[in-house]
Amino acid sequence: MSGMKLPSLQTVTGHPDGPPWQAAIGRVVVNFGTLERVLLTWADTFAPDMKLMQKHHKSGMKQIAPALRRIIESKSSRIRKAVFDEAMAAIAEAISLTAERNDAAHGWLEIADGHFRFFQPMTDGRTKLVHGARDIDWLTGVAKHIREATTRCNVAMEVIAKLHVF
Repeated sequence: MSGMKLPSLQTVTGHPDGPPWQAAIGRVVVNFGTLERVLLTWADTFAPDMKLMQKHHKSGMKQIAPALRRIIESKSSRIRKAVFDEAMAAIAEAISLTAERNDAAHGWLEIADGHFRFFQPMTDGRTKLVHGARDIDWLTGVAKHIREATTRCNVAMEVIAKLHVF
């Protein structure tokens, strides 16, 4: 082992700050899973003959959101423009949260300047800071934004459901 530089293993394991970080990351992941399930449930409700729940119950946002979008677009002529636009905006917002969810779920958590920060692996194995310091407050904000997006999507779909276009 001479000449080999040992890696620095400053991770959350055993660190007193570990549980709050783990809980915050968990909230982001669980909230995003709930958002995906809400979209899939509405897609399946609007088009039960497509058996989307069976097809996509293990799929992610990349498959679920476009399926719901296509279903709503198929009835766009029967949906008021403002209602249709809000549904499309709610779905677009849900899709836009994918990157932050992935940063939270797959980022590396290491100590930088005495504080935990999210890092993202580079292809050559070095780490770099992602978009500056992403701390526990960032995680809390992402989890909250996902909850709000879930509510927005659900409300938009409820409005469409009340139109009886499906």
